[in-house]
Amino acid sequence: MDSRGDGAMTDLQTASYLLINGFHWYLYRRLLTLFLGQRRVGCPAEAEGYLCAYVLNSLCFLLVGVPLLNLASSLLPLLLLSLLYRAPHWQRLWSALVIYAASFLLDTLVFLLMPAHTSQLGNLVSALLLFFMALVLEKRCPSSEKELQPDGPFYWFAVLLIPSTSIAMVILLFYFAHCPAWLSLLVDGMLILLNLLVFHLYRQVGRSYYAQYRARILEQQNQAYANEVALYQCGERELRTLRHDMRNHLAALHLLAGQQDTGALQGYLEQFSKCLEPSALWASSGNPELDSLINFKLAEARRAGAQVRAELRLPAGLSLPLFTVNTILGNLLDNAVEGLARCPQKELSLALWADRGLCRLRVENTFDGTLLQDHEGNFKTRKAETSLHGMGLDSVRRALSSLDGFLQVRIEGRRFIAEAIWYLPEHPQTTDITS
Repeated sequence: MDSRGDGAMTDLQTASYLLINGFHWYLYRRLLTLFLGQRRVGCPAEAEGYLCAYVLNSLCFLLVGVPLLNLASSLLPLLLLSLLYRAPHWQRLWSALVIYAASFLLDTLVFLLMPAHTSQLGNLVSALLLFFMALVLEKRCPSSEKELQPDGPFYWFAVLLIPSTSIAMVILLFYFAHCPAWLSLLVDGMLILLNLLVFHLYRQVGRSYYAQYRARILEQQNQAYANEVALYQCGERELRTLRHDMRNHLAALHLLAGQQDTGALQGYLEQFSKCLEPSALWASSGNPELDSLINFKLAEARRAGAQVRAELRLPAGLSLPLFTVNTILGNLLDNAVEGLARCPQKELSLALWADRGLCRLRVENTFDGTLLQDHEGNFKTRKAETSLHGMGLDSVRRALSSLDGFLQVRIEGRRFIAEAIWYLPEHPQTTDITS
């Protein structure tokens, strides 16, 4: 948004202004979507709204050129466009004012640092700076889980390099090349297109990565359901066998009691009590998705030779998004099972409590004392296949942030402890289960 009028403009300068101003309004849309989230209208209505704002702002600048009117033609459309989103009134007002203030400050900064620049150059430089700000905010304040991108140095290198290189090229072109207006317009369009395409492709890669990750989580959920069915079928078979053998057991007990053989009677009862021990079913809280996943993962740990303990105090019918639940529990239990693989003393404990609107999860496991960390201190997987691994704790933090929760990780000796806390949308009655 440019509040400065430079007098008469040639056709090429007008075209350049319209191109850069369109880029500006595209960035305003990205920022409003980031701050306000879900729309209350469809895509066609949203596109019409932004197109009207762009046309109004461009006409005020090109036809009138009065600074105060130019300012109003930028701020008022932003306030009206904020009505397209499902957000409180104060949040809409705050978002529109922040976006407008940021754009105005960038315009002012460019004008102060480059007082001899043309309006075309200043508009493009401030637009690229606003684009850089939008990229940083989108990475630090994700508005949804539609993208799951590795937060590595390559992304930040691209964020710094591409806009800054574009700005340097524009400045060099204007100050040293003395190129004609048509070539400047062409370069402006190519640089804007290059910036948009690079980060659009990166976003598409992130969405593809997210789709693969989601497919892995859903496959894990299906395996958990199959494991749950197998456990129940095993329990049914054991119950039928016990009923079939009950008459023989009672006859044997009656005989031993008649013989007053206390030692043999006690031994028989101990052996009989072992037959009555339930199958490995750690969770039965009335939440099928949670119970299936917990039983499946703890069964994996048991098969790996671990001593497993689970303590659940959960509300029946826990209201949480299924994908979020699988992300939090699945990744933490996956990390625990992976840590047990190389540990001679295998122990795993799971505690999950829900009380007064808060849910607390604690997963503790032993490990061999060796942990891999990246340059930022994040824990990394030790599996050979890392294409979809190594994002576990980061995925848990993303899922918890959507529930206003947080994750804490610490190491005590050779014990790895992960604790997560988040808010529950409801407060149903809880059920105690300890195994």
